[in-house]
Amino acid sequence: MRHWPFESLCLLMVWAAISLPIQAQAPAARISGTVVDPAGHVLPRVTITLEAVAGGVSSGGTPVTRVVTSTTSDGVGRFEFAALSAGTYVVIAELSGYARGVHPPVVVVEGQSIDVRLPLAVA
Repeated sequence: MRHWPFESLCLLMVWAAISLPIQAQAPAARISGTVVDPAGHVLPRVTITLEAVAGGVSSGGTPVTRVVTSTTSDGVGRFEFAALSAGTYVVIAELSGYARGVHPPVVVVEGQSIDVRLPLAVA
């Protein structure tokens, strides 16, 4: 006579032990911020681009090798990029009528949250 419940329980325990390290991954990083005009007023609906720097930054501040993602600031000028890997990122803001804003490279580590302020000058 076979004891299936016992074997099933053993398999379940092995599966749980194997999957535990996968669930214990380090928390992701996050970069958020606010876009403002020269007077400090928030700017809604700004296109925000996040570039992950893989090969360094050129003298002009442009990433040499990059992975790009973008979002739009909300009604109070806020934006957020969550679930980021540790690394170096450049945040770029663009809105018609304003000069392009580039935040200096930001280095984030696992689990870190960084808040940046991006001022845009009138074009």
